[in-house]
Amino acid sequence: MKTFELAEDEFLQLNESGAGFCVKCGEEAYGCEPDMCEGFCESCDQAGVYGVEELLIMGLVTIKEDEDEEGE
Repeated sequence: MKTFELAEDEFLQLNESGAGFCVKCGEEAYGCEPDMCEGFCESCDQAGVYGVEELLIMGLVTIKEDEDEEGE
């Protein structure tokens, strides 16, 4: 199962735009509800697409700190 590392602003932007990721192949998907589970992936033809909020809840998204905040 794939995992994803996103910056906080990137996560928020993806969530607002209805994006998700396939946990089987790692491809980004569009037209996803935030809590989507096991949606069809057009890249790998498997039911592995999850909304970004659902991936966060599942522990498959890590929010990385901005480089500006690391030095503070």
